[in-house]
This record gives sequence, structure tokens and C-alpha cells, in this order.
Amino acid sequence: MVLPSIFSKRAFPTMPSSVNAISEACRPVCIGLRWNKHRNYQLLVTKGWKDYAGKNGFKYGLVVKFSVSVGDQSVMYAYEAKF
Repeated sequence: MVLPSIFSKRAFPTMPSSVNAISEACRPVCIGLRWNKHRNYQLLVTKGWKDYAGKNGFKYGLVVKFSVSVGDQSVMYAYEAKF
């Protein structure tokens, strides 16, 4: 999964290689992050996302909302977006 560079740069100014993804439905899961410097620091979510998505019941095509605390870049919250 790819996260837009505008979100990535603001949410993770220190460019970590992993974060703990948290939701209300399951325990935290460590998710790997890979930064694509050739594409304006686009963020690729790698290892752990499939496990996290499965435990939370995320299906293909679902819109997911991400948030990161300003004070703690090691934690990312991911929720199903409600419209």
C-alpha cells in the first residue's frame, strides 16, 4: 500500500522504518515502512499490513483513515473511514 507523500512528510518527519499500528479491534501490530525518495518521499507500507488488515476485517477497496500523534511518531492509528 502507498501513502501520499504529503501525509507521509507531515506525519513522519524523522522517516522511521516501522511503526506500531493500533485500532480498537486488535492489539498493536508492527508495520514496516519504506520511503521512496525517487517519488517525492512517497511512503510504502510493507511488512505487517496484511496481518493488521486481516485482524481488523479490512477488505479490498475499503477507505482507511490514518492518524499519527504529533508527539509520538512510533504509533499510527488506522480506522475504517465513515462517510
